[in-house]
Amino acid sequence: AQIHIGAKRVTWCGGIDFGFRAPTVLLWAAIDRDSPDAPLLIVDELVVREQTTQEIIDLARQRMALRRLPQPEFIAADPAGLACNEHSGVSTIALWRRAGFTMRTCASSIEPGILAVRRRLKRADGTVTLQIHRRCEHLIRAMQGYRYPAPRGRSVMANGGRLIVPLKDGFDHACDALRYLITNVDR
Repeated sequence: AQIHIGAKRVTWCGGIDFGFRAPTVLLWAAIDRDSPDAPLLIVDELVVREQTTQEIIDLARQRMALRRLPQPEFIAADPAGLACNEHSGVSTIALWRRAGFTMRTCASSIEPGILAVRRRLKRADGTVTLQIHRRCEHLIRAMQGYRYPAPRGRSVMANGGRLIVPLKDGFDHACDALRYLITNVDR
C-alpha cells in the first residue's frame, strides 16, 4: 500500500522469519520511494511463539488495526517458507497469500544479506539509511546480540574463501526478518 505523507510517497512493506518454537518475527517498514537516499524506517514488530500460521496472520491483522498500519505492499520472507508442510501439503507462504498478503522471496545466501544490512547501517559516505523505531525492542536487542562464533566455530566454504556462519542462538530471527526485508527492498 502506498500513502502520501506531505509530498512524500511512502511504500509500506514487511519482513518475516517463520518459526514455531523459535519465534516468528514480522517487521513493518516504510520507505519513501521517490528519494534514492531515503532511509528504510522499521516502525513496528510482532514477535510470537508457538502459534499456527493462521493465528499469526490474525495477530498481524489485529496489530495493523491497533497501530493503524496499512497492509504492506509486500512481505519479504525466507524462501524456505515455500516448502510444503508434510502434513497439510501447503506452504506457509501459500497460507499468507491465501489470506491476501503479497509475499516475496529472494534467493540469497546469508553473507550478501548481512552486507546489505550493513550498507544500510552506514554507507561509505557515512549516511545511515536504516532507522528503527524504539518500540521495536526485540529487533534492537537482536541486532545488539547478533554475533559470529569464535574463529574455530562452524564454517562453510563460499567463493573459495572461508565464511563464518552467524550463531543461531535466538538473536538471529529478528535479524533474519530484517535481512529478508532489506534484500527484497534493495534488489
